[in-house]
Formats: sequence, structure tokens, C-alpha cells
Amino acid sequence: MPTGKITKRTIDSLKAEPSAYCFWDEDLSGFGVKVLPSGSLTYILQYRMGGREAKTRRYTIGKHGSPWTPATARTEAERLSILVAQGTDPVDADKERRREAVDLAFSNYADQFAKTCKGKGWRALVKRSLRLYIKPALGQRPLPKITRAHVVCAPQPGAGEEREPTAEIFAR
Repeated sequence: MPTGKITKRTIDSLKAEPSAYCFWDEDLSGFGVKVLPSGSLTYILQYRMGGREAKTRRYTIGKHGSPWTPATARTEAERLSILVAQGTDPVDADKERRREAVDLAFSNYADQFAKTCKGKGWRALVKRSLRLYIKPALGQRPLPKITRAHVVCAPQPGAGEEREPTAEIFAR
């Protein structure tokens, strides 16, 4: 396993070999560059959660090139190392963030809510209110990230006329 300081000069000097290999940084433990046979370079962080008995895990920071330079990748690796030291697994945190963005999107729950409404008139009113007022304000925002301020700032029906508060759209 070759080691050295990961800089622009060392990155430019790395050559592709018949099999993939990792070049590890001497200064920052676990930070390295994976060199693929195709010549592609990927910045990685290797770490353990739970001490020496735990399996090693690898987090892919990103491919070499914009925006990942040796300096930006090192900064990200330092940030991730701090998270690991605090007991937060970066891989699990990334998976949770992605799951939250897809599974917990407000739009998905709003559509499910509209389907559960009884009666055609009520269902039509709910779908219209969601489409015109609520979804434009809350859109794909994950449910745990929606605050009272988001709800209060939602556009209200009848702009320019006598208006009801947003909270009372569904109160009738």
C-alpha cells in the first residue's frame, strides 16, 4: 500500500495499474485515493465504528475533478473524521438523508392524504387546496424539516381579497 501526502502533484503522478489500488495519505489517517485500472481517481475515507473489533468501512467522497481537488477532498475527509470520532457513521447519515428526501417528502404524504378523503366534493376541495396553496410552499421538503414558519408563509386563497388564515383552509 503506497503512502504519501495527497497533493495535486502526487495525484498527477499516480498511474493506472492492471488492478485497482489505494494511495493513502500520511497525515490524515484513513484518507486516500482509489486508482482504478481505467485511470479514474476517487477520494475515499476508510474508518471503523466501534474500535479495533469493528469492520472497516469506506466512504466515497467523490471522483477527482470538479468539485473534488486534493484540498477540498482533504477538508471533507477531516469533517467526516470528526463525525466518526463523535460516533456518527457517515454512510448511515448519508443513507438517512437520501431516505428522508424520498420517503418523507411532503408531496407524497399530501397525495396519500387526499386519497383517503371520503366523498367526491371533499376530495376535490382537498386536492385543489393542496395543488394551489400547500404544495407550492412545501413541495418536496421532508416532513421533519417542515416548521411552523413554513406553514404560516404558505400562500393563502383569494390574494387581494378578504382572506382566511392558512391554518383554516382545511378547518371546514
